[in-house]
Amino acid sequence: MTYLRLPHLHDDLLCFVAEDDLWLAPLDAPGRAWRLTADRTKAGHPRFSPDGRHLACTSWRSLMPEVHVVPVDGGPGRQVSHWGSADTRVCGWTPEGEILAVASHGEPFSYYTWAYQISPAGDPGRKLPWGPVADIQVADVAGERTSLLLTGTPPHEPASWKRYRGGATGRLWLHGERLLEGLDGHLHSPMFVGGRIAFLSDHEGVGNLYSIAYDGSGLRRHTDHDAFYARHAASDGARVVYQCAGDLWIVDDLSPDSVPRRLDVRLGGPRTGRRPYQVAASRHVDGLSVDETGRASAVVVRGSLYWLTHRDGPARTLTDTPGVRVRLPEMLGASGRVAYVTDAEGEDTIEIASLPRASGERAPRRPVRAALGRVRELVSDPEGERLAVASHDGRLLLLDVTEGSGGEVTELIRSVNGPVRDLAFSPDGAWLTWSHPGIGRTLRQIKMARLADRLIVDVTNGRFEDENPVFTRDGRYLAFLSWRGFDPVYDVHTGDLSFPLGCRPYLVPLSSATPSPFAVNPEGRPAAGGLDPVEDDDNGDNGAVTVEAEGLESRVTPFPVAASKYSALHPVAGGGLVWLRWPISGALGETFANPDDTTGRPTLEHFGITKARKTELAQHLDWFAVSGDGSRLVIVDEGELRAVPANEQGDSDSTVWIDARRILHTVDPAAEWRQSYEEAGRLIRAHFWDPGMCGIDWDGVLDQYRPLVERVASPDEFADLLREVLGELGTSHAYVTAARRNEGPPHYQRRQGLLGANFVRRNGGWTVKRILPGDSSDSKARSPLAGSGIREGAVLTHVDGRPVDPDAGPYPLLAGAGGTTVELTFAPAEGLAGGWA
Repeated sequence: MTYLRLPHLHDDLLCFVAEDDLWLAPLDAPGRAWRLTADRTKAGHPRFSPDGRHLACTSWRSLMPEVHVVPVDGGPGRQVSHWGSADTRVCGWTPEGEILAVASHGEPFSYYTWAYQISPAGDPGRKLPWGPVADIQVADVAGERTSLLLTGTPPHEPASWKRYRGGATGRLWLHGERLLEGLDGHLHSPMFVGGRIAFLSDHEGVGNLYSIAYDGSGLRRHTDHDAFYARHAASDGARVVYQCAGDLWIVDDLSPDSVPRRLDVRLGGPRTGRRPYQVAASRHVDGLSVDETGRASAVVVRGSLYWLTHRDGPARTLTDTPGVRVRLPEMLGASGRVAYVTDAEGEDTIEIASLPRASGERAPRRPVRAALGRVRELVSDPEGERLAVASHDGRLLLLDVTEGSGGEVTELIRSVNGPVRDLAFSPDGAWLTWSHPGIGRTLRQIKMARLADRLIVDVTNGRFEDENPVFTRDGRYLAFLSWRGFDPVYDVHTGDLSFPLGCRPYLVPLSSATPSPFAVNPEGRPAAGGLDPVEDDDNGDNGAVTVEAEGLESRVTPFPVAASKYSALHPVAGGGLVWLRWPISGALGETFANPDDTTGRPTLEHFGITKARKTELAQHLDWFAVSGDGSRLVIVDEGELRAVPANEQGDSDSTVWIDARRILHTVDPAAEWRQSYEEAGRLIRAHFWDPGMCGIDWDGVLDQYRPLVERVASPDEFADLLREVLGELGTSHAYVTAARRNEGPPHYQRRQGLLGANFVRRNGGWTVKRILPGDSSDSKARSPLAGSGIREGAVLTHVDGRPVDPDAGPYPLLAGAGGTTVELTFAPAEGLAGGWA
């Protein structure tokens, strides 16, 4: 069984999309289909030409979807549009054999898709004068050329937003007259069929096929699906085909007694989209926990756990079960064990595995049988005997994971304002601290608990957004990050005030007898500079923690560093701390010199408390992890892993580049999709805005769609299935994005090149009609031809030395040229001598 989508038909041939390719099958006796394309990249909306010799379709072979034409008898297809629009979609053909498509090419907003008519031989296309439309069909009605338009719909189809009744349900127009103005349903797929207008609508609760007369009367229903939506209907003018629950259906005519029938279509071939394949482990690291000494790490690669020594040696598999996802690895002190979250039993639970270097080979064990909910954080005490777990439902749990303990679970506290986060044990394991949600969207409070008697102590008062608390390794201080800076910055354009620099690290002496290292000393500073050295007998790691609860809030002191945006605060060996400092960047990415690199990645910094000295350890990284003894850091940086010292810049001797190629991870797509489907169901159930799921039987929905998971054979098919599952909740602003597949053309192609000018075909050449001025304030809004000396009326003859085709124009020669430099050769405008290049 396969997942069949997006059908069309012509005479005795059926076309559809499956496994990211186009397929053909005989319609009179449906059976085994044959593959028409082998691009193995996302494709959609195939439409037969009026003579049945070609198929127009939308293909993602380039970075953006474009219109392609494929010969039905076989052979290579060709790209006919070069718009660079993210929402290009084929709609059909005109009776004369030109392609109808919609795209937002040249529009200020992506949802302003206009209709275009484009030659299958390839040309820039002619923009049709209907304004923004979502779909268009053209036919001759009573001897007059008539257009059927669908406008006012969202970019997603009704099946992904079921029972929607807002202002974007769609409006149907025939030759400028609106039809079905009072129909309260989500419209899709308008068609001319047998002297009537057919369309999909869910105004009766489930998407089905309907038709009306040309004047809007005689509404008639033709299908009776009561569970799955009818989707993506298309017609040859007499019959209608559509998809429903991964199957293809046909309605032979629109008579009242016509009954839809399912087409028995089977795919041949090896189903390559479901075959296992190997991935580069460094590009798929989901989590990492460094051992006690910083010599090795437990690394999660796409849900499997591996033991990877940092320098030399092989990688060892700790757990790798297809269809099971492991996440949040956590070393259990120096015990030679690692804990992690697994969904092997269907819900989150804790599993503990012994490391390869530990004595003996032991199978992983699951010490806890209690329901943990969705585990959001997992942290171990220094001895590896207890785990603290933050659950999605606000519970903070303490788990006993010692041998023979029976997996006792203690609920330490429960938040009613959201989940707790940022858990951290004290060096002696006697205290636990965390960030507790307060009232309001962002307010958070630092709390800590004495585990011996479950005493809860408030460190801060909840007036600010306090997060990421950690104990220093000597046990004398608690450090945390707080967004409590309200020093306004004037806007340079309008004079408005804002607070872009509101975060700073803070330090709390846990005892009133412990002076703040940042306080003024009446005896002055040491001659060598810096702060007063901490006494040696109190400067060791893993020190006993003494907490004097009274006056904690009043002892909060800011670090002597500039306010900025900070995250990932961690204590390290030697009494210091490390954190990430993020650059202040604009929402459009214009802050950065290179407009193509707008990630604004952070800088890793170390702060030594005794010397009050800040040191930059690394720039532009993704994230990092700290070894158990605090002496080493493992930095993850765009697929590269390296181990560096925790308190100084690493040099060639102290930096170890970790070769993740030793991890040989094989992906089983079918097993991953099964696991992802179940996890998606759990995530939605755990985080949906209405605990009652809007009255929807969510488990029943998952059961209903689960058999379809075994039919998908590409990431786009799986995303399509999840969209329909999510659509059952009838909730807006809930989206699914398909993962990149491992095969097919590269996904890093450059964008379509655009010149910032309008060209017209004149006397066999392409003449500059208008040069857009561009905007120097926005590097992405520049106009390449503006200021080049080229004038309106000049004729573009060559691109990079290649002649411009008199029919297709310059755009095919600019494919993939976005963001690069090209050479353009122009013939001068009339009345001017010379030429430009």
